[in-house]
Amino acid sequence: MSRRRLLYAVAVIGALLIAGLSTASAATLPLSGIRLSTLTVAERCAPELPVESGPTTGGTATSVTIRQVPADCGGKSVRLRLLGASGPLAPADAVATLPAAGATATIPVAAFTPSAVRGVALTVDGWGVTPAWSAPTPTPVPGIACTVPGNPAATCDVKVTSSHEWGSGASRTYLRRFEVSTTSTKPVTWQLTLNLSDTTLFPFVAAGLSDQQGGLVKVSASACSDVPRLVTVKGTESWGSYHTVVAGEARSLEVQGFASAGGNLLSCS
Repeated sequence: MSRRRLLYAVAVIGALLIAGLSTASAATLPLSGIRLSTLTVAERCAPELPVESGPTTGGTATSVTIRQVPADCGGKSVRLRLLGASGPLAPADAVATLPAAGATATIPVAAFTPSAVRGVALTVDGWGVTPAWSAPTPTPVPGIACTVPGNPAATCDVKVTSSHEWGSGASRTYLRRFEVSTTSTKPVTWQLTLNLSDTTLFPFVAAGLSDQQGGLVKVSASACSDVPRLVTVKGTESWGSYHTVVAGEARSLEVQGFASAGGNLLSCS
């Protein structure tokens, strides 16, 4: 027998001996019972959820709602992000816990303009859920409205008595004179809200607004980015009873709007 065949025979015999030992050893190993654990896999609680804008103030909202929460979603964590045309409308996700079945979830979010929303990223308990986004149709805001703060039963009226505009481009300017009246036989405090975005009353959306007459006090003004752009004023109390109005005794005021920034009631760059 050649040396090569001898070495091959030795290798085969060695392998058979090892296999036999391994089989024998395995046969003597004790076997214990095998326990099978139950694995629970959570599923998506709903394929779709209706998400809508919360109420708006000055054109912006600070919450969204999910109405009629499905039974399987109650008590689960929800995470959402509002998306605009160029990306997220807020730097962080809004996180909340959904209420019981059938309830409405109100989720606080960073201030946003409903018309700017182009989509919503939504997960419930870590599962992606398709959001059905809707924004309520905004209630039309008149060009100017008169109210009586703290006395909803009382009313007042306002009308335009004169209007002028001139200039072009950044130099465009207008004047609007108003008269406030009431049918109340007792003096009531008046307050006016001007919707500068109403181009049926104003020739353009003013970047600046001033009190031309000098008797107005600014109550509030919306942000320059808000639509509509609102300014609320009232009469000064330093002019006797100018801040109130009574039947048969009207109050007059005049405002000036500018296409460019500048004004003691509003100034937007």
